[in-house]
Amino acid sequence: IVERYPHAIYISRYPVGLDATVYSKGGGGGKDVVFINDTGRPILIHGVCARIEEPNALSAVVLNSPSGITLENFEIVTGGRAGIDIRDANATVRGALVRGNAVRDVRDGIYLNYADEVLVDSNVVERSRYAVHAMFGEGLTLFGNELRANLSGLVFMYSAQVLAGRNAILDARSPG
Repeated sequence: IVERYPHAIYISRYPVGLDATVYSKGGGGGKDVVFINDTGRPILIHGVCARIEEPNALSAVVLNSPSGITLENFEIVTGGRAGIDIRDANATVRGALVRGNAVRDVRDGIYLNYADEVLVDSNVVERSRYAVHAMFGEGLTLFGNELRANLSGLVFMYSAQVLAGRNAILDARSPG
């Protein structure tokens, strides 16, 4: 763990040293948890709920260089540019799984940038600009997602080898 801030008050259900306070303040302030996966094996991040109180926040969950990661069962609501943001500015992310998440009221529900071999499966995205926004990706699979009341359901820019099936795009607001 590179950066972690404990809760200000002891909470008995979290073992000492395994808790973390995460919040965002306007102007770039706040607290975060940062870790490096040096195991050489994939990791699972399992969440419960992330609420963005700052409307100009970047994203609720930002994963830089998350090759081989599984992100599942998060509930992300309110504000921010992206609910789930998977990217790497210096290289291409390879092999991530985004499954069973609920994302509501953000600019882009799930944003993939330079991400290859990513499976986006069984997520619900509501009331965003683009439910799933993928740029510069290859080998993307989107299956069984429910995309409701977004401007557009699936948006791919400069992406190749995309497989999409059994996604429900409901009440999209894009002009005809």
